[in-house]
Amino acid sequence: MAVYVINLGYGFEGTGARLDELRFISPTLRDSPGASPPGSIPRPGNRFAGTLWGRLPIPVPANYLLGIDRQKYDFDEAGFWS
Repeated sequence: MAVYVINLGYGFEGTGARLDELRFISPTLRDSPGASPPGSIPRPGNRFAGTLWGRLPIPVPANYLLGIDRQKYDFDEAGFWS
């Protein structure tokens, strides 16, 4: 039910896209952690590209998942409460 409500809020935009189609900026989800020096603009990547996980469709809107990735990047880069 929660996934449906999230999808409804985003108008189902990007729901069902393959995981390997997204470009992430957080070190956890991009392919090369630490490739960008602190304070610089990160190079987007995708740790799931070329894997079985990357072929799976995402059950939530792409922008929802990218927003979570952005939050993760902000916490990793600046720290909590910076």
